[in-house]
Amino acid sequence: MGVWDSVHSPLTERMGCSDGWVIGVISMPGLVSPVRLTMNNSEIHIGEKLFRTGNPDGARQCFQAILTNDRDNAAALNDLAAVETAEGDLSSAYRHLVECLNLAPDYRDAVLNFSAVCRLMNASSCAAVAVWRYWCFHPDDGEVGALAAAIGVPRPTSRAVAVVGRPGCEALTEDIAAYLQNLHRVTTCFNLSKAGLSASLASAEIVWIERVDDIAVELTNDDYLLECKRVICRLHPDDMYSPACRAVRWEKIHDVVLDAPYVREYMRDHLPTWINDIRRIHVIPRGINLSKYPFRARGAGKNLAFIGDMEFRGGPMLLVQAFAGLIRRNAEYQLHIAGHLWDDCYPLYFMQMASELGLRRQIHFDGCIDDVPRWLADKHYLISTSLSESPGVGIREAMACGVKPVIHNFIGARSIYDSRFLWNTVDEFAEMIIHGDYHSEEYRRFVERDFSYHRQGILLDALFLQVEKDLNGRT
Repeated sequence: MGVWDSVHSPLTERMGCSDGWVIGVISMPGLVSPVRLTMNNSEIHIGEKLFRTGNPDGARQCFQAILTNDRDNAAALNDLAAVETAEGDLSSAYRHLVECLNLAPDYRDAVLNFSAVCRLMNASSCAAVAVWRYWCFHPDDGEVGALAAAIGVPRPTSRAVAVVGRPGCEALTEDIAAYLQNLHRVTTCFNLSKAGLSASLASAEIVWIERVDDIAVELTNDDYLLECKRVICRLHPDDMYSPACRAVRWEKIHDVVLDAPYVREYMRDHLPTWINDIRRIHVIPRGINLSKYPFRARGAGKNLAFIGDMEFRGGPMLLVQAFAGLIRRNAEYQLHIAGHLWDDCYPLYFMQMASELGLRRQIHFDGCIDDVPRWLADKHYLISTSLSESPGVGIREAMACGVKPVIHNFIGARSIYDSRFLWNTVDEFAEMIIHGDYHSEEYRRFVERDFSYHRQGILLDALFLQVEKDLNGRT
């Protein structure tokens, strides 16, 4: 259901307006053609009929009831926003359309309605990303094209993009490459050969550099490789401590992508010139493909999970001490560890302390896990004892499955996670598990709201819309 139907709709005639709906004291011309919802939902149609026959209160209650049982119903969100717009509640309409587009960015009616609401709020530019995202997938849609031109959104252009990084960065950039391939011609290069990097960059207009490391240093210190190219670099949290951060020529990089806002504060405090050299900074948390992590409601239990290799940054010393403190209070808990046990001092120390503390029967090493959701099926808590998270994907994966996170208050943790999930001492760790509350649905919602693929895609859209404007000579 559109915010504005075309002329001669039943509602238009009822309100005595021949050229559009009257919303408060504002008369807007019809911008949205009559909507034909593709969803076969009888309750949706009941609500629409109530609205079109002059019963907005009944329509609102109908759509709200649908959303109470199905919060992800994009059609209900869109239609509820239409009712709110007609009643002049633009802030609520804006919020519900944002939720709708987070769920269904390809929902044409919602895109057009969102643009109309933004126009009513004198904030048409706020709709630019939604319009551009839709236009990328539907370049022949003339109505959306006209709307895009009206608000200064450039036509999406397929460009040559190179995604480069060290060996091992393939998994980190898989989602980025897939996103870019929706519109652009993408090549990837993950090796240390300068010849290979040069070949990948030769015809590229846009370059994505994964991580700030020796590859980033080599590319930015070369006088020619990045010349006349739009350069984007993703800085991971643990890159902050690398000498590469001081060796990179930041003035060669147009856009820096961060996983969390605290990285920007750290860099500003420890490398003051950095903030002056960077042209744009974008906080784009790495998204989780929720379709790969099915939700299962669960409650408090005795199985703890730890996902990560047994190495320094994961905090194995703290992990064994925290678990020992928990066992002193209740010996029924079990700790399951998924990850590599590298042949160095950290796993050796961990296993020695587990033996000394009498924990060998309660700790289980399961090795590398290919199917994380299946492994988490009988787990109740995801434990993190890391010094820093880069990018903390294991925590988000577990939360998506409905597992409660129990997170040591690592550097920047409060800027990412609710304080209810954080602990500072071994006693707090045990208390959170033994007496803390448990709400599986809440953990899933947290990931859906802040760390979904949809959200990552929207933030990437904002970045690449700006790139496209710049490459088109727009400001």
